[in-house]
This record gives sequence, structure tokens and C-alpha cells, in this order.
Amino acid sequence: MKRITRKSPLLALAAIILAIVVIVPLSPLGNGRAVAASGKTITMSGQVVNAFASTFHSFGDSGPPPGTVDVNVGLFKSGSAGTAQATLYYDVFTFQWDPVNGYWQYVSLENGFGTIPSSAVRVSGGAKPSGVTLTVDTSTLSAPAFQQTGGAGGLISITSKSVPGVTFMRSGSEKNTFGFDGQNMSWSTSGGSYGTSAAAQGAVIGQALPDPTADSNNASINASQGVSACRGCTF
Repeated sequence: MKRITRKSPLLALAAIILAIVVIVPLSPLGNGRAVAASGKTITMSGQVVNAFASTFHSFGDSGPPPGTVDVNVGLFKSGSAGTAQATLYYDVFTFQWDPVNGYWQYVSLENGFGTIPSSAVRVSGGAKPSGVTLTVDTSTLSAPAFQQTGGAGGLISITSKSVPGVTFMRSGSEKNTFGFDGQNMSWSTSGGSYGTSAAAQGAVIGQALPDPTADSNNASINASQGVSACRGCTF
């Protein structure tokens, strides 16, 4: 019998920090906004703050506890008043047994990505961000700026705060490719990067995040300079 496996929380956090902003595919528009598009790139100047929160309940051959639902949420915000941009990606998912192929199949219940009002994201901490708050109802967002690729959307309210754990600071440019569920994202930075582990609390379309101290709760807050990100392409 095959089973889904998952990296340890520490390795998962390291992957999250490396991923930074790749979870949101964008293409630039002349009016300063951006929309989701495969194979397109967006370049954001100045400091870009990214926050990521996820839950995952590990399980073996017997499968996850009945009714288990997990989430991935990522966002970034750049610019100052008048030029700020904010972008969101989320996925609410579960696993179902596939008797034909003999493994636990990932099933997305709610999924969306694209731009959101910059006022929906509040950041504190300056060059080393220590807190990020997101409050947005994705059911009120519309295409093409925001793409609802699964489900009807709903309220997402999350607060992430830095906690002791993994931190890093790097100078110079970087680039990497990050893959999740068959969707490859690439990113590059033109300046330094900072990242810290975090604790996230709140709910994603009716799914409450577990206690921040639980192994199934992972979060990070990051800041980079001069970010370019794309989906379905490489730098």
C-alpha cells in the first residue's frame, strides 16, 4: 500500500523560507496592477514582504483522521502608500483513498490566486518584518485580477507573528525554483533577503488553524529586495 509522506516541520520550514514569493503567479499590467497568468513574470521593486502559513496532519497507511482538512496560504506585499500591491495564494485540501492506484490522493477543495486590495494586508517590523495580518473575503474578488480556481471562496483571516526558531539574512541576488503539487514556481531577487519562523493563528474559509505550537502548524515571514516571480517558467 502506498502512502503520502511529508517532510519534517524543520525541513518544511526551510523549504518555505527558500520559496519566499514563488507561490503566486503574476504578470504585470501597465496601470500598476497585476493578474494571475501562467508563464508570465512580475517584477516588484523595493522591499517585498511575504508570509506563508500551512497546516498538515501527518498520517500513515491508515490515512488521515476522518474529516481532516489542511490549508496552504501565501501572500506578499510591496510598495508604499499609493503604490502598494498585495497578492494572495491559498489552497484548502484533503486526501481521499484511490483504490485503483492504491494511494491517498490529494484533493483541492478551495483554491485561488491573484491580487487583493493592499489594505487587506498589514505588515509590522520594517526591514525585518515581525508581524503580518491578512483579512480578505475572496468570494468578493473577481477575475481577471483574482482567479478562483476551486470552490466559491470566503473569509480568510490570519495573523502571523515571528517566534524564536529559524532566521536567516543573505546578501546578493538569488534564484530558485519551487514545486508544489505539480505547479512549478520560480523566483529571483536582486538584493538581500531576511526570513524568520512564525506562528500563525486564524481561519481559512471556515477551516481554523491549529494551535501555533502544534507540529501541524508551520509559518514563516520573509522580506526580499527586488523580487521577480513567475509560474510555469524559469529565470
